[in-house]
Amino acid sequence: MLTTNELRWFYPGRIPEDIEFWFWQICPSDQMRSPQEREDKYLYTPECDYLGIKLRQGRLEVKWRKAELGVFSFGEFVQGKAEKWGKWLCDDPTKESFHLAQISSSSSWIKGSRE
Repeated sequence: MLTTNELRWFYPGRIPEDIEFWFWQICPSDQMRSPQEREDKYLYTPECDYLGIKLRQGRLEVKWRKAELGVFSFGEFVQGKAEKWGKWLCDDPTKESFHLAQISSSSSWIKGSRE
C-alpha cells in the first residue's frame, strides 16, 4: 500500500503566474516534466468523496482518504485542502482483466484524460 500526503485545489482558468513559477523553479521535488498522455476510467461513486476507483494503464487503482489535514492558503486567492491518502495498485499479470474496452459502454465509469 502506498500512502501520500496531497494538497489539492481547483482553480478556474489559468494557473496564477506565481504558483506556476513555484512549481517550475522552487518546488522541492524532481524537475517538472511534461505529463504523459493517458486515458483513465473512474468508477462513478456519487456522495462518496473519500474513495476513488479507477482503471489506469491496465491496472485497477483503489484510493481512499485516510485523513483531512486542513486548508492551506497560498497568497490571497488560492487555498487548497491537504489530505492523507492510501492507494492499492492491483495488477493482473495475465493481462485478462482491467481493460478499458470491457467497461467502455457502462455508464458507471467516467472517462478522464490527461494530455
